[in-house]
Amino acid sequence: MHTEDTTLEDLLTIAVRQARLLCATARGVNCGRTTRETATAARILQGLEAGNVLRDDLDGGLQALHAHLSDAIATEKVGYRRVFDGHHDPEGGDVGVVREIPVLSDRGAALLPVLRRCEALIAARDAARDRLRAEQTLRRLL
Repeated sequence: MHTEDTTLEDLLTIAVRQARLLCATARGVNCGRTTRETATAARILQGLEAGNVLRDDLDGGLQALHAHLSDAIATEKVGYRRVFDGHHDPEGGDVGVVREIPVLSDRGAALLPVLRRCEALIAARDAARDRLRAEQTLRRLL
């Protein structure tokens, strides 16, 4: 995300939107492998729905949610499929590589968009918080 020309208000709007989208994407999805992880995820999502996405106490929770989701997805791989990544050159034939892409179970496929939304929220929060701190520092210097 290029944030150099984006206002603080716009960065905050993006972070709030990402939090809303994360909560909507996670609705109805069991985001943990254990009862404890599921409860932690539910608590973090409730906190996001209830208030300020820049709260410092969300840092550890979002990192924990990201770790839980990553670990859960890693256990949901049911195999691999090969995909060609490249193009066909009429004179030289196929140019590229064959990659093995994991095939996820239904649960893993449901968790993946939640993980992507979590990553987007973390990035949006970081950008907004960096801009906020920079503006606060500039105000102190002036």
